[in-house]
Parts: sequence; structure tokens; C-alpha cells
Amino acid sequence: MPEPQFSPATRVALVAAVAANGVIGRDGRLPWHFPADLQYFKALTSGHRIVMGRNTWQSFPRPLPHREHVVITSQKLDVPDGVIVVASMQQALALPGASPTVFVIGGHRAYQEALTYATDVYLTEIDADVPGDTRFPDWDRSGFAVADSQSGQSDIQGIGSGIAYRFVHYHRQGASA
Repeated sequence: MPEPQFSPATRVALVAAVAANGVIGRDGRLPWHFPADLQYFKALTSGHRIVMGRNTWQSFPRPLPHREHVVITSQKLDVPDGVIVVASMQQALALPGASPTVFVIGGHRAYQEALTYATDVYLTEIDADVPGDTRFPDWDRSGFAVADSQSGQSDIQGIGSGIAYRFVHYHRQGASA
């Protein structure tokens, strides 16, 4: 796979909420409603470029505020003004004018393609197995160190009460901070 031509100062970060069995989605939607995770996602991605696949884009009722949206698809797609459509992850990462961190927000294929370039992975790790049809890709964590981790318990709609979770920031060893 050819290397995208983007600034070495650009950080590529993945952000996802992942159940213990790797599930991230069901029927084109999140399989849970977890307000603390939504706030974490908002805090991380506001003011930044977000990159996603077509199915993830189509799961939103409208563009998320205070973010630049890039959608990867090989199909024709009608999008509002300001949303950029590209054919590949390489094109998405090579777009000029990005904020210092570009966030890849899903789905499975976008995550899988971006892992090669990722400097950071931000996961909400939910300690429950959840039925679903979309999973976060298997990835080699050995090249990453935990930069930050916060644990808690919460009621998570669609899963249950008192569910343990962790917000974990993994940073690629040797990548600039």
C-alpha cells in the first residue's frame, strides 16, 4: 500500500467504543446509548477533521457540529456542502489543511486501513459482550503504550446496569506526542 503524502506532524487517531467481544455496531448503528462515551467522543473530535466510511456517514442524521467531515466511498454520494468525499484512506489522509490530529471514526474497514498510519487509538472499552454485526479490527497493541486510562461504571442503555468501562488512550511508541 503506498504511503499517503501527509505532513509528518499530522497525527492519525482512531476513536471507537468497543465491547469486550469486539463489537462496535449492529444494523448500521451503535448497539448502545452511552452518554459518557458520546461526551468523550465530542471532546476528542471537536475542532478536528473526522474521516469515516460511507456506512458510518449514513448513520448520522446530519453532519456533526464543529468538525470537518471526510467520507470514504467508491459510490456516488450526495452530501451537504463542506463534506468532502474521497475514494480511499490514502486520499483522505493526504487532503491539505487538516488540523494537527485527524480522527478516524469508523467503520471496520476505515479503522483497518488507518491502523497502519495510527499514532493514537482512543478506545472506550466496554466490559460486556454485545451482539452485533460490525467489529473493531484485530490489532497489534505491542507497538503501542497506554498513555492514559480512566475507569468507571455506568448504566449503558442497550447493555445493562453497572457496566464497567475504560477510556483508554494508546499511543504508538516512537511517534511524536
